[in-house]
Amino acid sequence: MSPNDWQADKPLIVDTNTVLSGLVGGVTRKLLLESDRELQYPAQSFDEIERNKGVIQERANLSATTIDTLLETIFKNISLVPKSQVLQYREEAMMVKSPHPDANPDRPFHDRDESDVVFLAAAEPV
Repeated sequence: MSPNDWQADKPLIVDTNTVLSGLVGGVTRKLLLESDRELQYPAQSFDEIERNKGVIQERANLSATTIDTLLETIFKNISLVPKSQVLQYREEAMMVKSPHPDANPDRPFHDRDESDVVFLAAAEPV
C-alpha cells in the first residue's frame, strides 16, 4: 500500500504509546482531543494502559485521580473496538509482515510483539 492509498474516511487506530503520551500532555493530547478523524482503540488493550499508569504518574508528576480524569476525557473522543472484532481479524493480522526495517521479510508478524497484532486486527480490513 502506498501513502496515497490510505483512506481518509477510515478510522485511525490509536496505540497505547499514543494514549500514554496524551496523558503526559503536549501536542499528542491536543491531537487526541481535537482530531477531526474518528479514533479507535482496542478495548482489550486497556490493561497496557493500566500497567503503565505508575510510570506516567512519576514522569508527569500526576496523581492517579488526574490520570483517570485525563483518560476519561481522552476516551470521549476515542471509540473502542470490541474484542470480538479483534478476534475475528486476529489470524489475518498475524500474517501481516513486520514493518520493522531489520525484520526478516519471510517471518510473519506473529513472531513479533503480540500486542501489536491486536492493533492491526482492530483496523477494519481494507
